[in-house]
Amino acid sequence: MRGKTLSEIATIFDSVNTYWEQYGIDTATTDYTVAVSNFAGVLEEVNKRFYSSLDTSNYLIDKNAVINSKKSYAVSLKGALYANQSNILRYRPNKTSLPFIITSGYLEPEGFSLEQNYPNPFNPITMIHYSLPTEGIVTLKIYDVLGQEVATLLNNASMEQGEHELRFDANGFSSGVYFYRIDVSQNGIPHYMATKKLMLVK
Repeated sequence: MRGKTLSEIATIFDSVNTYWEQYGIDTATTDYTVAVSNFAGVLEEVNKRFYSSLDTSNYLIDKNAVINSKKSYAVSLKGALYANQSNILRYRPNKTSLPFIITSGYLEPEGFSLEQNYPNPFNPITMIHYSLPTEGIVTLKIYDVLGQEVATLLNNASMEQGEHELRFDANGFSSGVYFYRIDVSQNGIPHYMATKKLMLVK
């Protein structure tokens, strides 16, 4: 696990939980909790790198920020590390991140994002997550390796800004590699397009 990104660790953990037999975990001879505890140890090590205790030495309360600036928050945590400061995670300096701003009590993405489906590989259900910084017209389709459209999850659907998740049921599909593509437009003008690979294993 050392040297992987948080996203890669989460994907592996999810896949092992779903397809534990393919990872050589035999419940007849192996205590499954032992295998899972290995992942728990990884997560514990990651958490230690970014952990800050909630005592007065690790947070600041700025009452003037609320009174004078009319901000919706006044507590600032100290002591957290950036990903590139950790010696156990792989840092991707050129990877586009998705920052969040707290406004009026909800999280609002600043950029478009299409995430890797989970679980992956899957059989036959998987979830696809995407984010929109503003409302838009969204089309999301599934293609086979020949580029032929095999399923349409969204077709010119008007979607609000925020986090969205779709359920893809591949029951009736053959095992293999597929691709999912999102197209987002606003007022007829294309704004975002992304494609990712998913694998169906039966």
